[in-house]
Amino acid sequence: MTTRREFLKGAAAALGAAWGGSFAIPAEREEIGRPLSPWRPGTMEFHHIYTGNAESIFHIFPDGTTMLIDAGQVNRVDYELKCETLPDDRRGSGEYIARYVRRVNPRRDEVDYMMVSHFHTDHMGCCLVNRGQTRGRGEDYLLSGMTEVGETIHFKKGFDRGFPDYRRPFPIESPDVENYRRFLRWKTKEDGLEMEPFDVGRLDQIALRHDPEPFRETFHIRNLCGNGVVWTGKEGEVNDLFHRFLASSPADHENPLSLGIRIDYGPFRYYTAGDFNESFTDPDGNEVYLESLVAPACGRVDVCKSNHHSSPYSMIPEFVAALQPRVFVTDIWDRFDICASTLKTMTDRALYPGDRVVCMTNFPAVKKEEFRDAPWRKDVSDDEGHVVVRVHKGGTRFSVYYLTARDESMTVQSIYGPFETAPKEESAA
Repeated sequence: MTTRREFLKGAAAALGAAWGGSFAIPAEREEIGRPLSPWRPGTMEFHHIYTGNAESIFHIFPDGTTMLIDAGQVNRVDYELKCETLPDDRRGSGEYIARYVRRVNPRRDEVDYMMVSHFHTDHMGCCLVNRGQTRGRGEDYLLSGMTEVGETIHFKKGFDRGFPDYRRPFPIESPDVENYRRFLRWKTKEDGLEMEPFDVGRLDQIALRHDPEPFRETFHIRNLCGNGVVWTGKEGEVNDLFHRFLASSPADHENPLSLGIRIDYGPFRYYTAGDFNESFTDPDGNEVYLESLVAPACGRVDVCKSNHHSSPYSMIPEFVAALQPRVFVTDIWDRFDICASTLKTMTDRALYPGDRVVCMTNFPAVKKEEFRDAPWRKDVSDDEGHVVVRVHKGGTRFSVYYLTARDESMTVQSIYGPFETAPKEESAA
């Protein structure tokens, strides 16, 4: 019997044959077994970079504006559930991420925006796992994750959840964050980086920088959440109950403070928000789930980067039902995060109808065997590697490509789509 995954791949191959190898528009000729073609003006790309040690997403917007969200390095040397490090451990994840960026970036080593979604090591770097220390920079720092990326990549503007004072909703006391802040101070002093507070609810704080005029009416980025504050969906209004809750009772609540955005290009929408999940008790004694707050403000999307690697207690039904993505992309480095209950929710047709595909950057054989008879398996890709979402000109169609992470060849391993962008309500814009 042909599975839904096989059908989607077969449809892409048939369309490619009809167009002489094109899986999207005649100008593209992506082929399995060949390197992915370069970005073209007017298209948009999201590169979910797999190293087995980090979450990292590189964005290329329609005019060539670029943004790197996260670049981590975990300390999991003897952790039995850690996924495979790829392509190898000869370099740190930060260096591999930087090398990937330089291969696909239209401006090679210049990146317009840097964002650290929150201060966990798999998103920013770890002092205990480093590739040496800088010398002669005043406040020298260790090279790990984002600080290692910064050795060869020059960022123009940066955002994180703590800037400028790193004391809200409570003071941050972490050697990893202090190391990262030393990196920021040197970058702003010597390398032209401009740091700016992330303004929740704002539209176009992250804006096109190179040729914005052709996309003025079709491209926008909405700041959805950050530092415990969530946009309500109404201009100028935010919900800061969780921020105030943490300010009065500090605790280790880093994940729900993650920065989150929605990116619109024509009718296409994409959601990403670090490890955004968790719940809290409001002043009336009600348990409030943060995902349920951001979901109506975000509205429907075509592609959803899974919250918190789709780990247990993330991707709650209210969130999935509100966003209704055609494609989920889940950045994996820990086998614990490949969770049956979460995947069941993400593929539940009772929450919203229609086909969908879950693209995990790694799906180890032991987990495939564990879940081989699960009814939701037909909606989960068997592939592994870098996951690239390419949105075609105008945003009316998009395709998903798996690239090998076992070497740096950028070879296409499988293709999903092209998919038609779903119609959406305008109220969430």
